[in-house]
Amino acid sequence: MHSNEIEELEKITFFDESYVVAMRRDHTAAQGFDMVKSHTWPDTTMWGRGDMHTSLNVPLANMGQQRRIEAVVPSFQLIPSMLAQTDYMAMLTKHGFDLNAPPSLIGFAPPIEKDGFPLHLVHLASHTRQTSDCGVEHVIAEIRRIAAP
Repeated sequence: MHSNEIEELEKITFFDESYVVAMRRDHTAAQGFDMVKSHTWPDTTMWGRGDMHTSLNVPLANMGQQRRIEAVVPSFQLIPSMLAQTDYMAMLTKHGFDLNAPPSLIGFAPPIEKDGFPLHLVHLASHTRQTSDCGVEHVIAEIRRIAAP
C-alpha cells in the first residue's frame, strides 16, 4: 500500500474510553470514596515490565500525593480476582470493568482527572471512496451496535 492510500483510509472511533477506580464492594474505602481514601489504601497496577511509575505519578506528586503500589501484575486480567481477595484498589478502563468485573467489585470515578482515550476499530478500514457505500455502512453499523457500550 502506498502512503497516499493509507492517508485515504477512514479511521472509525467506537467510543471514548475512561477510567474507574475499582475495589471490593465491601472495602472500607468504598464508603465516601475520595482523594484521601484513594491514597490511604494499597494499590495495584498492570505493567508488563514491572515498572511502578505510571501516568498518575506526576499529577499526584504535584498535589503532594503518591500511590502506595503494592503489586505490579503483567496483565489487567489478573487484577479483578486480586481486588476481590485483598484491600487493593486499581484504576481500570470503565468499559472493561463494566463488562468483566465480578459483582463483588465496585467502581468509582477517579478522584483526580485522568484523560481517557478513543477506541478505534483498527482491523476494519474502508477507503474514503467507500464512505457512502451502503454495504460498508451496514457492516460498520452492525459492528458498532455489537461492540459499542
